[in-house]
Amino acid sequence: MALLSTGPIENSPVGGVRPSQQVTVKIDNRDSVNPSSVLIRGFILNGSRTLYVEELISVSPNQVITKNYFANFDGFEFVFETGDTAEESTEVSVWGKNAAGELVTAHRLVSDELLGSELGVTGATGSTGAAGATGATGPTGAGATGATGNTGPTGAAGATGATGPTGAGETGATGSTGSTGAAGATGATGPTGAGETGATGSTGETGATGATGATGPTGAGETGATGSTGETGATGSTGVTGPTGAGATGATGSTGATGATGATGPTGAGATGATGSTGETGATGATGSTGATGAAGVTGSAGATGAAGATGSTGATGATGATGSTGATGATGATGPTGAGTAGVTGPTGPTGTQPQLAFVNTAGAIAIFPPLGIEVVVAQVITSVAAGQRIKVDYALAVEENANANNTFSVTFLLYRDNQLISTRTLNRTLASAGIQRFDIADTFVDVPIVANAAAVYQVRTNVTQANNVNGASAVNRNLNLIKF
Repeated sequence: MALLSTGPIENSPVGGVRPSQQVTVKIDNRDSVNPSSVLIRGFILNGSRTLYVEELISVSPNQVITKNYFANFDGFEFVFETGDTAEESTEVSVWGKNAAGELVTAHRLVSDELLGSELGVTGATGSTGAAGATGATGPTGAGATGATGNTGPTGAAGATGATGPTGAGETGATGSTGSTGAAGATGATGPTGAGETGATGSTGETGATGATGATGPTGAGETGATGSTGETGATGSTGVTGPTGAGATGATGSTGATGATGATGPTGAGATGATGSTGETGATGATGSTGATGAAGVTGSAGATGAAGATGSTGATGATGATGSTGATGATGATGPTGAGTAGVTGPTGPTGTQPQLAFVNTAGAIAIFPPLGIEVVVAQVITSVAAGQRIKVDYALAVEENANANNTFSVTFLLYRDNQLISTRTLNRTLASAGIQRFDIADTFVDVPIVANAAAVYQVRTNVTQANNVNGASAVNRNLNLIKF
């Protein structure tokens, strides 16, 4: 990063006119590949150093940029801060100009004449020095012991321990016998044959054995602990059978449920019995319903016609029918013959109208307008040629940001100048109870008709803060000034 400065420039009036009315800044980037950036700051030197220009400009490779700034002050200074990859290939020059746009030699500063241009490239960073010895350990702090932390979560369950030896108590009594299961349902008896009893059929297959009943619960006596196993001795001859243990025999478990009855065996193969004798005749049935009525007889001949009746009264008139649809449009008649009159003489060509011309400046950066109080600060400027009697439509728009405390009062006047002649004013008054950063938008339009021609007319928008109670600072942002010349 390089920091360049014009240094303080004296611009006191000579014969009532300051030598430089504006400053032209030229910037070029001689690098053909890499971009650079330049931060421009302008200061008014009037007993104090007040910032009135602040603009960050990006410069593309091989690009040349020209910027014009208002400089009609007794003293001013411009500072340039270059940066980005092509910083060393970026040059800046400053040119003071009078009201006619002519160069002021005393206020001409090329790149090599700016303060700070003699600074060389920053050298490489030196190697890191050896680490110093570790300082003595400080005394232990006297703070109170912190509170005990929360109990941690319960650890995972440990592995199951080995099974202990079997107790030496006597074997418990055998549980009682379970109750007998319910008997299965008996199969339906087959119908008895009507003939003589046939020979006895062969015995059916035995049904499947029913399921064994559930074992009764084990007796409640505790099992004695198992003694430790002794070493295996040599196999001796079979000893005498020892006496039966003294533990009481457990009760017999209940009998299991009886299994389902087996399927009925096949019917016997004896011959069918003889047919029985015919039964008695049944009683006479009830009388049937009456039959349907027969067809009607033939109609007799018609009688003589009676006398005609009296004519009835005329009926009411019926409603009018709906209107029929419109018929199709007839064909267009043939076009009549063209009149024979001669064409009129062409009138003279009117004068060529002038095309509107546009001059403008759009600045997104911020510029301080307070403090100080009661100072006119130029926030936007356009220089253009005007003719006597020409109509110039002037539009400007900007925003004012103030940083204020609670219960603040703020008043600012916006002044439109042409060649230092005031041509329009607007005033903004704000009283707010809240603190913080507030933003107010202002816009105005005005049609100016210069009396005399000027090849370099200077149009300016200035601000003047006239009242600021409990206000820490204010600036103008997003400053746009547009001229349309008709």
